[in-house]
Amino acid sequence: MTKPLMLALLAATVFGLQGCGDGGEGEGAGEATGEQSSSAVDTLKDKVRAAADSASETGEKVAAAAAAASDAAGEKGQELSDAVAEQGGMIAETANAQAAELIDKLKNYLAENDVDSARGILEKLAPLKESLPESLQTQIEALQRKLATMIGGAETAG
Repeated sequence: MTKPLMLALLAATVFGLQGCGDGGEGEGAGEATGEQSSSAVDTLKDKVRAAADSASETGEKVAAAAAAASDAAGEKGQELSDAVAEQGGMIAETANAQAAELIDKLKNYLAENDVDSARGILEKLAPLKESLPESLQTQIEALQRKLATMIGGAETAG
């Protein structure tokens, strides 16, 4: 970026000096200097064009690299999102399987009239209940009612 700026400043300086003239030192000297100035200006113009072309090419390369990086980041982001979704699914399956095991234990404790153990299992299931599938939620609610009935019946009988 500094190279094009320096070339522009150099071009401005050359054009500025060219406008100053020869200070009235005779026509022959002015013509020779004019030809030399034209040659120098043409050379400078060529260098400025070359620098501009180079800057343009560099800009295009940078834009292409940025687009490639953006595409790669998008692909990696999608891969990460897919992996997280897969892990989330596996975690949900594990939670559902653990809840189903606890429900089976709860059923066994209720069948054995082990009210205290059944309460302990329900306490473990309570924070999980809302995140479980509806079928497991329904089973938990039915087992809660059964436990409440058992507790109510035991208090009435006692």
